[in-house]
Amino acid sequence: MLFGKHGKSGLVALNLDMAQVAEFVKQRLGKEAEMGGCKVPITTFIVEPFMPHDQEFYLSTVSERLGSTLSFLECGGIEIEENWDKVRDKIGDFIKGVFIVFQDLGFSFLEMNPFTLVNGEPYPLDMRGNWMKSIFSKKGIAAQL
Repeated sequence: MLFGKHGKSGLVALNLDMAQVAEFVKQRLGKEAEMGGCKVPITTFIVEPFMPHDQEFYLSTVSERLGSTLSFLECGGIEIEENWDKVRDKIGDFIKGVFIVFQDLGFSFLEMNPFTLVNGEPYPLDMRGNWMKSIFSKKGIAAQL
């Protein structure tokens, strides 16, 4: 599985109808893609509803030897600065909740790139994560899946 730079590699399309989706997939299915020095054929696509939005944020948390690093970036949106006081608390609560999930479920890495606000509520548009297998097994989470 390839991660990162999908948009720059021409592997992301937004707000397509189903005929356009079919054509997009047809043009790319089986073609080779390279990311980070790794070349693989494209075999899978994710198709999901388009969520219109005005601003995007970046959030990641990474487990490191001496603790965890949480990174948050406000990336874009013209109105976000004027309304920052209104959204700050919601985003702060959301980030705290994500960090609790990160710790409780034994993630070693969790990234939302990006997430946005829909009707004033945080909404992840794309995310990925890695679990620490030892914690995942210890908590019996694997058996619940």
